[in-house]
Amino acid sequence: FPVTIYNSSVVDCAAPQGIAFRSKGRGLRVSNTLVQMRPSVIASAIAVGNADVLVENCQLFGGIRAESDVANGAFDSGAIRVSNCILVAQDGQRALNILDGYRVHLHNCAVDGLAQFANCYLYAAGSRFLIQSGNTQYFSFTGTTANSGAFYFSDCTFDPGAAASGVRNFYGAVNSFVGCTFRVDPNNQLFSPQAAKVVFNGNTGEVRFQLLSTVNDCQFSWNNLA
Repeated sequence: FPVTIYNSSVVDCAAPQGIAFRSKGRGLRVSNTLVQMRPSVIASAIAVGNADVLVENCQLFGGIRAESDVANGAFDSGAIRVSNCILVAQDGQRALNILDGYRVHLHNCAVDGLAQFANCYLYAAGSRFLIQSGNTQYFSFTGTTANSGAFYFSDCTFDPGAAASGVRNFYGAVNSFVGCTFRVDPNNQLFSPQAAKVVFNGNTGEVRFQLLSTVNDCQFSWNNLA
């Protein structure tokens, strides 16, 4: 059954999460809403399992997590669509923590703090991945096998900021970066796509870029990079 949360504030939340949607069928919509975890709590603002979720025009201090609820029949699968949102990692909680089976669509979002994906599909457009003061990790887009998951970035900005000391690793079947902007990395960390296929076209800015032996198909063209 559908559930809609609109024009609300959910603040000073304790563990384990602000809003949970697991084993409830498909159809959670959160719009024009602020969700803020208590500063001392390591937990997510929104946690979902086996559900299709739409989040729009929201501020999420604690981010979004996909998690299993195996006892009640909910596994990590479904679609998460996020648009015009600010997602902030808080007290060690990842801004995005998406596990097996999910399809994630980000449009015009700001993701501040570690974003971790494992064996899922990400489509990001017009979004910014950044680090602000207080967050020390950047992002890790992973797959447990060479062909698990795929990540597509279009017109996105990667801005590690002064505090970002973590890795910038990407795995899976496809890593695609088209029309993206790369900001100066003050820690000189490597930006490392390691998928079987890498597309790196029409990007601008400054990046320390490497390809490893896992890459067997690389399209690298029309970039204006330092």
